[in-house]
Amino acid sequence: MPRPEVHVAAGSRLAGAQPAGRRTLPDHEADAALARLRAEIDLVNAEILRAIERRGALVLRIVQIKRQAGMPPVDPARETEMMARIAARVRGPFSRAAIQAIFRTILAASRALQR
Repeated sequence: MPRPEVHVAAGSRLAGAQPAGRRTLPDHEADAALARLRAEIDLVNAEILRAIERRGALVLRIVQIKRQAGMPPVDPARETEMMARIAARVRGPFSRAAIQAIFRTILAASRALQR
C-alpha cells in the first residue's frame, strides 16, 4: 500500500524557496529528510544521556564532600535558585513548564543518588 504524500507548509525549512501555499514533498525526499533529522535527534539524545550521566557523577562527588563536612544532602534553596536560572534561559521550542518538568525529574533522580 503506498504511503500518503507529505505536505509541507510554505515557509518551513523543508519547503525551501517554494511559492506561498502548500506543496507536495515526494516520498523519497521526505524519507531522506526524515532520516537525516532522526539521525541528528539520535546524536542529540546521546549527548543528553552523556550530560545526565556526567551530572550524576558530579552529584556523587558533591554527596561525598557534604557527608565528610556533615552537611545536609539536599539544599532546597540551591534547587530553587537553579530552577529559576534554568527557567530564565528557556528560549523554545519547548515551554518553560515542560523544561521545568524535565529538570524536576533530573533533580528527583539526583536526590535518589544522595541516599
